[in-house]
Amino acid sequence: MTGVTWGYLIDGMSITPQSPLGGLLHSSEPAKDQEISKLGDSEDKQTVFDDLGREEESGPGYFLLHQGYTLWWIVTSIGLVFAVLLLFWSSQDPDFELSIKYNPFTLHGFITWIGLIGTTLSIILYLSQKTWIRDDTEASIGDKLYSMRETLIHSASETAFVTFWVMSAYLIFEFTMLFSGTNEADLAKYGDGIIAVVVASFIGLIPGCGPQIIAITAYTKDLISFPALAANAISQDGDALFPLLVRHRLASLWATLHTTIPALILGLALMILDVSF
Repeated sequence: MTGVTWGYLIDGMSITPQSPLGGLLHSSEPAKDQEISKLGDSEDKQTVFDDLGREEESGPGYFLLHQGYTLWWIVTSIGLVFAVLLLFWSSQDPDFELSIKYNPFTLHGFITWIGLIGTTLSIILYLSQKTWIRDDTEASIGDKLYSMRETLIHSASETAFVTFWVMSAYLIFEFTMLFSGTNEADLAKYGDGIIAVVVASFIGLIPGCGPQIIAITAYTKDLISFPALAANAISQDGDALFPLLVRHRLASLWATLHTTIPALILGLALMILDVSF
């Protein structure tokens, strides 16, 4: 709702990358005419699909990703089945608790090894990617539109990306708590003020979804407030910003700015109204 409202406001004020202040500062008409003429004159027969890039089919990372995705899908499918079963078993028996065992011929041991293998494969697929902060590029978008096989490959790599960042977020949090000697109650004291909302909004300025996962992890650990989480959710652009950066750098920078402003406004409003969940 915030995005739609802010979008209508920007449109109503005629704000564009060439005229960032909208009606307050009119841009020259020749510049607009020139831009329109450029759009009209580019009558090439390439479609948007054909214009998208493609990944280079070379390097050990490309080989690992395009050969190892099948094994990753097999292990993940088995893990999904047991995850559903664990939910069923826990609902039937409140005392049921999964324990870490290393004997693969037992139920608990088999599930443990599925988890270890799946996590290891996710790390390998993550490291095989050429981008470690963002999980999508213009080239990968083109590949996914090209074939179902590429869609499965990049779905595996993107899931591995999220898995790696979630794991990293929890490890960073736990080791920070361990070596700093602080506890969650101490950190929570600084997570519900103006600074938390501002910092969370600025984290949203970072392209890619990796840093945002850390922000969400902080909320699940009660380290930041809901207003800070809401501000981060509105401010972040995710991976969609990268193709725009390639095509139109100025527009991408202004788009990023216009997601941060409503994020700060709503985050501070929620904080003043003391909204929390």
